[in-house]
Amino acid sequence: MEKVEFNEKMKEVAELLGMTWEDREESWDNRGVFSNPNDLDKKLALSNDGYRAKGRIEISGLYPLDGQGKHFPQHGYKLEITVAETKTAEEIARDIRRRVLPAYLKNLAIIKEQIARADKYHNDRMAKIRQVADHFGWELQGQDKDVIYPDVPGIYQIEALNDTKVKFRVECSPDTAIRIINIVKEDNP
Repeated sequence: MEKVEFNEKMKEVAELLGMTWEDREESWDNRGVFSNPNDLDKKLALSNDGYRAKGRIEISGLYPLDGQGKHFPQHGYKLEITVAETKTAEEIARDIRRRVLPAYLKNLAIIKEQIARADKYHNDRMAKIRQVADHFGWELQGQDKDVIYPDVPGIYQIEALNDTKVKFRVECSPDTAIRIINIVKEDNP
């Protein structure tokens, strides 16, 4: 199917679904995304490149990124169908409504809930390491800005362990080690 013909048909399908069509102009093949202006997380990817499914249009559900801009693991939630490129816009829209949207919308709700929980955990975890950094005026470093490399002899790295604790490695005298261990024991009865 020619790119112009593909784009025109996908615009029709998008209108029938109450969505918008976004052509991937930079792509040499027929690719694009249906999106919903009322719910920006709701997106379907479409392609008609002719390599994997000659004469077919591949349709798959897209899921939002997490709060850190990363793809969230979607184990068991991948959704992909193909339809004949010779179908009319109405037939393709009907197939999407029947074969894609029910499972996709259910999966999307589950993944958005999982992302919200993961983002909360991440934010709580970052608050703990920020608390230490702010107290001493240190900067957060590392790829995810979740580690402190303090300029303190004997302390090499402080990082968020989980959403309630931080961990660090310290080299010190036995007397200092005893004092630190006693403080940690009081903090973790």
